[in-house]
Amino acid sequence: MKAGLLDCVYPLWSDHEPVSIESKRVCGCRVVTGKRWCAQHYAVVFEPLKKPLRAA
Repeated sequence: MKAGLLDCVYPLWSDHEPVSIESKRVCGCRVVTGKRWCAQHYAVVFEPLKKPLRAA
């Protein structure tokens, strides 16, 4: 699927799977204004940390 300027570009394949370039797809839903992802995938990409990281 070719993504346009208003289409979510979140990849729908795993980096752990051998996938040919022809079978790679992106979400394609309408994006959040000024972003490159839809609301659902924007929340995945920019989800805040649940716990603060501790120093070792």
